[in-house]
Amino acid sequence: MKFTQLNHRSWMVDGWTQDRRIEDFKTELKNKDEEYIKMLKQQRVDITTLISKMREQYHSLRQHYEQQLEEIEQAFEEERKEMLQKNKARFSIPVNSHC
Repeated sequence: MKFTQLNHRSWMVDGWTQDRRIEDFKTELKNKDEEYIKMLKQQRVDITTLISKMREQYHSLRQHYEQQLEEIEQAFEEERKEMLQKNKARFSIPVNSHC
């Protein structure tokens, strides 16, 4: 074999190896892209779930606080009513006692 034939064969092998590497890189890139897309979709699901749970907690806490506020207001109204009755009885002066 001549030197040029060896170079030609070497070039063909190198060319095939290079093409193979390019195809491997393209395949790897495609796999990474698909993995990235899959990860983004999972993040979307996770975020949606998180927001939903946060919304549920917010509504639950709000309802709980509304109940507590109603109980506080009711207790305040009862104490106010009792104080008014005590003060009314305490400050009502019989008309006959001063005459």
